[in-house]
Amino acid sequence: MLSVVIGSYNRLSLLHACIQSIRESSISTRIYISDAGSEDGTVEYLQSLNPQEVTCIFHPQKIGQAKAYNEIFSKITTPYTCWLSDDNIVVNDGLATAVNILEQDTKIGMVGLKVRDMQGPFASEPYIGGISTCGILNVNQGLLRTKLLQELGGFSEAFMDYGIDPDLTARMLFSGRDIVYTRNIALQHWRDWGTDTQLERQLQKQEDYQSLYSKTFAKNQTKPKSRRLKRLYRNVGRLLKHAPGMRNNQGLKGLLRDINNILTCHYISPYDPILCTGKAYHLRQSLQRQTILGSSVSMPTKKLESDPEDVQAQNLAIKTIPTAGVRVAINAQLLEGSAGGIETNLLQLIRGLALQNEPGDSQFLIGPGGESAWLESHISSSQSIVAWRPIRYASGSIFGWPHQLLRYLRDVKQSLRMASAKDHTGVTGLDKIFRLNGIELIHFPYQRFYPTSLPFIFEPWDLQHIHLPELFAKEEILFRNRHYSEACKKAAVVVTATRSTKYDIARYFQIPASKIAVIYRGVEPPCETPVAWNQKVSQAEKMPIEAGSYAIYPAKPWPHKNHERLFAALAKIKKDSGLRIPVVCTGRAVKGREGHLEALAQHYDISDQIYCIGYLSESEIQLYLSSARLLLFPSLFEGLGIPLLEAMDRGVPITCSNVSCIPEVVGKAALMFDPYSVDDIAAKLTSIWLDENLRRELAQWGKQRAKDFSWEQATSSFRLLYRYVAKRSLSDSEKVQLQRMFA
Repeated sequence: MLSVVIGSYNRLSLLHACIQSIRESSISTRIYISDAGSEDGTVEYLQSLNPQEVTCIFHPQKIGQAKAYNEIFSKITTPYTCWLSDDNIVVNDGLATAVNILEQDTKIGMVGLKVRDMQGPFASEPYIGGISTCGILNVNQGLLRTKLLQELGGFSEAFMDYGIDPDLTARMLFSGRDIVYTRNIALQHWRDWGTDTQLERQLQKQEDYQSLYSKTFAKNQTKPKSRRLKRLYRNVGRLLKHAPGMRNNQGLKGLLRDINNILTCHYISPYDPILCTGKAYHLRQSLQRQTILGSSVSMPTKKLESDPEDVQAQNLAIKTIPTAGVRVAINAQLLEGSAGGIETNLLQLIRGLALQNEPGDSQFLIGPGGESAWLESHISSSQSIVAWRPIRYASGSIFGWPHQLLRYLRDVKQSLRMASAKDHTGVTGLDKIFRLNGIELIHFPYQRFYPTSLPFIFEPWDLQHIHLPELFAKEEILFRNRHYSEACKKAAVVVTATRSTKYDIARYFQIPASKIAVIYRGVEPPCETPVAWNQKVSQAEKMPIEAGSYAIYPAKPWPHKNHERLFAALAKIKKDSGLRIPVVCTGRAVKGREGHLEALAQHYDISDQIYCIGYLSESEIQLYLSSARLLLFPSLFEGLGIPLLEAMDRGVPITCSNVSCIPEVVGKAALMFDPYSVDDIAAKLTSIWLDENLRRELAQWGKQRAKDFSWEQATSSFRLLYRYVAKRSLSDSEKVQLQRMFA
């Protein structure tokens, strides 16, 4: 049905998010990617994709966008073609909307996919797309009929990189075809604006192509609209721009932008709002409609004023507070061994802060009531534990007001009963304790938060429930959507461990990119006193397996960890080649699924290959990891994938999934596979198991990649965020670091 052509270069995390968003479209797509010699793991990721779904063309160096796209355009056979950049993310099912527009109106030759910048100087604009020197509303990313694209010859080689979009838009319009814009935003644009020097070079190239563009199309342009009408609009626009609430009213800002385009573009009818009422498109450009307007005065491109809310959000005025230290409460209501990666993340955060705390800095951990003792061995003298009855995260709104009223009455009864014992059980009481102890903000380092009057930092970790809804009950999905959305909107800062999750948060919850900081996490150094290999480990006695003779998969057996397809792949390898690959599986059993892995291994007749050793201490699991031949990681979704970081840091080769944030984390340091394909898992696992040179190469890449992940740097970033949220004064270098976190 639709071919999507993408140019890529060294933007792995963005490219992955782009491909994922295309896959979620409601229409069938065929993806073509032209890579210009990426060196950040993009090539390895693309090679792991299913060639039946994604066709990749690899170039050793940049050959120009026009040439790269055109060599693909000429081979496409689907009815429709779309061109995107690797920094675009499809939203609102924009591709399907555009195809439907073309199918319903044969006079329309191209649909402009409405784009909104998520960062940079135009992030405050409702959408982007400028008026050219010939009075044409340009299409930055478009979807059009393949036959017509091929007849027009694709992009012009005369423009190479900058100007290919305006050129194709103009040639489409002057060929007699109409051009429209999708009414809703169809793409998010995560452009990297680079350095000032790079921006200057880009602007110079744009000036060069604008000169060529004007010479090419000036003879075709028609009369502009009434100058008096445009002057009236500008005056009204200036007044409304400073009206109360205008700054955050995207709907009204979008309407003003639409009016500006209608009045400034030579080819959009003044009656466009009426003509396009009830349609999925608007801003229709047509040669036929403009013959009644007359004249031919060239209108210069109007530059957008830069008043970006993201830059202002990152440069808020910081009030100076006399005390240097910051007192922070951290939600730590987890039971030992119950939460996998988020538990590891919490502990490493606590230890990192303990090492970097300066005089006056302190943290109060909100422990899980009577089960808080396990945290004591992980804190320092500058940290303390507030044992608090586990906070309920009720999904009352899901069941309507009767359930909310019942919950409220129950809470009132509970608080009255406990008041005489002076036992504060509500979050209001917790806030009072914090204020009495000088707490200035709260950090929620995993997916749970409670309403508080204090400013807070929220980490949603991942949006697995959106990507894998089949693994969750409907009520749980509704609760997570409401809970995460509320927390992200009320938080002073939202923090994610990967850019992949940042794109998700901005896309699904409409959170400004300027509010979301990305902080990569690291791993702790190996234990100074490691457990001997032949020592008793956890509940397992001496393992009947030698160091270096097994693969390891450290993961609780949650459904998204994908143990079943892994076991099926092991069974296939055994059946096809007779190769038996021993696998050590760690992680405490999930409640209600006890014995699940053992039963699964028996079902696939590989019980003699699977060693389920349950929960291990940190030092024990590091021993098993360091002694493994390789790390297996077939997970269907991750918020970070801490075992990947640990394996890379210790030089353990990795074979893993090519989904969610995993490609962003491993880069070139892993052999990736399709986690939904048993055949692909089996093929890649066999390859890495038998190829010592491949394992050695991946281990070296892993060591190099691990340098990009540091808990020392992560802790420093969190401390800076604490100071920022607590309104401490920041040095110039700290402000630069802060901007990088939000970029």
